Parts: sequence; C-alpha cells; structure tokens
Amino acid sequence: MLKIHNLSFHYSDKPILSNISFEVKPESITALIGPNGSGKTTLLRCLDLILKPQQGEIILNGIPIKALASNALARKIAYMPQRAGITDLTVFDAIMLGRKPYLSWTPESNDYQLVEKTLKRLNLTEKALQTLDRLSGGELQKVSLGRIFVQEPELILLDEPMSALDFKNRLEMMRHLTHFVHHYKTMVILSIHDLNDAFRIADRFLFLKNGKLSADEKKENVTDEILTNVYDFPLELYKHSSNVKIVIPKELHNEDEAKKTFPIQ
Repeated sequence: MLKIHNLSFHYSDKPILSNISFEVKPESITALIGPNGSGKTTLLRCLDLILKPQQGEIILNGIPIKALASNALARKIAYMPQRAGITDLTVFDAIMLGRKPYLSWTPESNDYQLVEKTLKRLNLTEKALQTLDRLSGGELQKVSLGRIFVQEPELILLDEPMSALDFKNRLEMMRHLTHFVHHYKTMVILSIHDLNDAFRIADRFLFLKNGKLSADEKKENVTDEILTNVYDFPLELYKHSSNVKIVIPKELHNEDEAKKTFPIQ
C-alpha cells in the first residue's frame, strides 16, 4: 500500500504541488492525468525522492520512504523518465543496471537469467548486444521498461512510457505491465496523455490540475464532467462494444461544429 498525505512541492516561491493526498493498493495501475504543466512529472519525481517535497508524507508498505537508504529505496521504487538516456551501453548491460541495488560486486547466475528472460519477453533478444545509440525511440522505451522489470520493485513510476511507441507496441507494453503487476502484486503509477490508452490499462485515475488533485476515481466512476473540468475542454465518454471506454471531443460529433473548431482549407 502506498499512502501520500499532504504532499507539497515548490521551486523557490513558485508552488508546483499543493496538499496532494491519495492511496494506491497493491496489484493496481493508476493513471496520472492532467494537462501540460499540471505537475504530473514533478509528482512522480517526488515519489522517488529525486525531488524532495517541502511538506507531506510518503509511506510505502508501512515505511516512510525518507527513512530508507538509497540502495533500499532503489529496491522498492523504480522510476522511468520520459526520455531514456542514450549511451554506448549495450541493451543487455542497460537492463542489467536494474539489478544494481541487489549486487554486492558482480552479477550472479540468477541476475543473468532474469535479464535474459526479460529480453525474451520484450522481444529484445536479437538486439541484446546493440548499443543504445543505435535504437529507435520505441526500442529505448522497451529497454527502460526491461530495466524496471529486473529491478523487481514494489512501486513503479512511469512518465509517459508509451509516448514513443506505435499502436502495436503500445498494446504490447500494456500487456507486459499488466502481467508484471498481477504476477508480482506490485503497484504502477503512470502519467499518460492518451486518455484512450489510459482507459485500456488503468484501474484508477488521479486528475491533476494546477498542481492540485481535482479528482480521484476508479475507472468506472470517471465522468464526462471530470474530464471536461480538468482539461477545460468539452469531452465525452463512450463505451465501445468491447466494453472499453473511449474519449471523444464533443465538438466532433457535429459536423458543422467540427468544421468551425478544426477548419479544413
């Protein structure tokens, strides 16, 4: 269980997050939703103590994370930023870095086996000896996800993890994440801009607006009004025949209104 109580963060005199409180249960995926500049990335970085909140508590499975040494923290929380660093490391070595919190000196056989298993799962085996600077943006995202998987954390924080992936690879990443969460009973919080992807993968939604938590709802309780309020733009929810919810801008339902909003020359 992750418990956040009255978390606040500011740069100098500029407030970024104000009195954020919520809880996340094990074996769940939570979507962090909000417009650009609402504080999503800052919140994720605070939860991993990359940024130090000026106020509030972060408690993971009964332990205040500020009490943990860096190595212990790395065993419990994994963070994937929006852009992976491009270096001359091989794919294999980049994923092996996820085992660093567990290594006393050099990797052991179980570490190598876990990395090889992860490469196979993510269809990266043939690229294991390629360097990161030769990969596409989507492949770099998959390598970052592989590093997180071998880290075996209790909490996974993902900042727009599917932004560089095509449709097929996005669906595959959702499948991998869902499998990992249920197999290891872990928790995922991911910031995501594509609302339709969010409704495919997430159990729960946290809505940020102007650095404040404007709504905290289970997927089935998210409404048109909540979406419209957080984006200041009329949005509507529809349930597809496959029982998956999809989000559509309201103006696009009316052809004349659509032409006014998005004129075609």
